[in-house]
Amino acid sequence: MERVNVYRFYTLGHTLHSLSGIKAADNLQEHYYALLSAQKWLEYALKDHLMALSVSRPACSSLLGAIKTLLEPEVPKGAANGTAASLNMDKEIGPFCAFSITSGLQTLENALAAELQSVDTYRVSIKLAYETRLLIEEGDKLLPDNIRAQVPAVTVQELKQAGKCIASDTPTAACFHLI
Repeated sequence: MERVNVYRFYTLGHTLHSLSGIKAADNLQEHYYALLSAQKWLEYALKDHLMALSVSRPACSSLLGAIKTLLEPEVPKGAANGTAASLNMDKEIGPFCAFSITSGLQTLENALAAELQSVDTYRVSIKLAYETRLLIEEGDKLLPDNIRAQVPAVTVQELKQAGKCIASDTPTAACFHLI
């Protein structure tokens, strides 16, 4: 069982959706922070930190590529040899880049919509006065510290498993671990 931070999905969606307003005549400065944030979130998603991407991975990579192309520093035209590349914040985004980003965003949103419908996500209800995270991750903390220090390591492991069972509404399995 793996803990999922649902707010990260919300943040990813909010960050990416801000790219939908990009137009060809806009300059880079108007959307720089939105593009940079989207780049960081896409890199994060491609490392499977949100979930293991499969269906939406190519669309995610494609959108990331379009953003990186737009944010790549360039040597100004007519600059002296050896001039360092820099990002021209006043440059116009242009029709090709604007289309690449907005269509890439639409493709990614469609792919994510399809992929996220098949992800099994559950909400664990609260059990009495016990904190759900505590039951799932640290079931052994149900014992006071002084008693927990005196029980064998195998018993601590069984208590952890029993906590997971209680959280997931499998009381028979919890009893098995407790016995």
